[in-house]
Amino acid sequence: MNSKPTTAEKPATPSIKSKTKSIPEGMHSITPHLVCDGAANAIEFYKGAFNAVELLRIPSPQGKLMHAAIRIGDSAVMLVDEFPEWGSFGPKALKGSSVTVHLYVKDVDAVVERAVRAGAKVTMPVEDMFWGDRYGRIEDPFGHQWSLATHIRDMSPEEMRRATPTMCGQEQSKTNTADEEFVVTRVFNAPRDTVFNAWSESARLAEWWGPKGFSISVAKFDLRPGGVFHYGMKAANGHEMWGKFIYREVAAPERLVFVVSFSTRSSRTSDQRHRGRMQNIRGCI
Repeated sequence: MNSKPTTAEKPATPSIKSKTKSIPEGMHSITPHLVCDGAANAIEFYKGAFNAVELLRIPSPQGKLMHAAIRIGDSAVMLVDEFPEWGSFGPKALKGSSVTVHLYVKDVDAVVERAVRAGAKVTMPVEDMFWGDRYGRIEDPFGHQWSLATHIRDMSPEEMRRATPTMCGQEQSKTNTADEEFVVTRVFNAPRDTVFNAWSESARLAEWWGPKGFSISVAKFDLRPGGVFHYGMKAANGHEMWGKFIYREVAAPERLVFVVSFSTRSSRTSDQRHRGRMQNIRGCI
């Protein structure tokens, strides 16, 4: 009797779904990846400034960090050393950065103060902002820009739109009321450096600032965020006035923001008023 050989059929392999998560545990959709000239030192700075926790570091055979990760608050930040041969440069080598990393914290004043002690410099002092945050900006020792904020007031988009001030000559609306900011815009036919220097060097300010016919004396000049330009103005008949700038932002030669007000000889802000409002003028170049 002829019988055909049978081939045992292999049981079908069950479909096994991978348990690997597409986004690793603890990671968000977007993660900053910072190139630093001295990534190991940057890790120590972020520990001191922002209470960062080190997660990982992978050194190259030469000792540079090929990859590192820290956690600040609930978010991961990746770091790497500069590797010019791979086209990897930090902000200082590129002479600046167009990126700002934003960090929400419980106490922005305390965190900025701690960051400054660790080696950061303030580029915009902390103050209450119209969108509901208490907000400031710093530059870390490696050239990276950070904005820091504590949310202090919930606002709807409409409330934020109504609260938006007119900044640097940009018109908010076509209507003007007594409570809106009055804006004067001037365009100078001169190189940007020349204009910036005219506003940021005390000797040059003394040559042209103030009413016509008044001589200017400089009592104090401290060009930095939070710094003051305190000056006297004296007319030919002996009449004397005092004023001051309080600098808010200094980013040479691109941007200089300050508040101008009358003051006393001792640099106290004067109570002189104009049509019921304090003579505080915000300047921006």
